[in-house]
Amino acid sequence: TCKGKVFSAGDCHSKFSIQSMSKPFLYAQAIEYLGFDLMQMKVGVEPSGGAFNSEKMDKDGKPFNPYINAGAIACVGLLPFGEKDDRYEQIRIFQSELSYSGK
Repeated sequence: TCKGKVFSAGDCHSKFSIQSMSKPFLYAQAIEYLGFDLMQMKVGVEPSGGAFNSEKMDKDGKPFNPYINAGAIACVGLLPFGEKDDRYEQIRIFQSELSYSGK
């Protein structure tokens, strides 16, 4: 709440995978590191007309948006991090900070 109280129910302490819910956070991270203008040149913001796992590209050869798998993969590839483990860790840290989990 705005007064700092936390409410929870059910299996709230069980860890789980956020899967496609990570895509908006990933896009936010790409914009933060690379800027909105560059991201607009690399990943579109239009509906794809397909499923989340679509690999379809627009007429310019870029993913329709960051919320389909092709767009999320493009975002990860554009982030200026090192090897796979460092890239994963930087994404994990950023998403944890956005979610206030701190873990």
